[in-house]
Amino acid sequence: GLHLLARFPQHGSDVELARRARAYGLVPHPLSGQSIAHDAGEGLLMSFTNVAEHQAADVASALRRSIE
Repeated sequence: GLHLLARFPQHGSDVELARRARAYGLVPHPLSGQSIAHDAGEGLLMSFTNVAEHQAADVASALRRSIE
């Protein structure tokens, strides 16, 4: 599938950000747990193919509220 990688430096750990986003109905995956051989750093790995165009602004707003 198609994915988006977003990094949010100075907003806390990606594990915590993913937990907070789930409270808003989103399902991002913390990047820090996805790497096997190399340190990929922290960030949120998100699929966007399941978001209809008319829902995109609402989903982006929910993500923003979850990290603030």
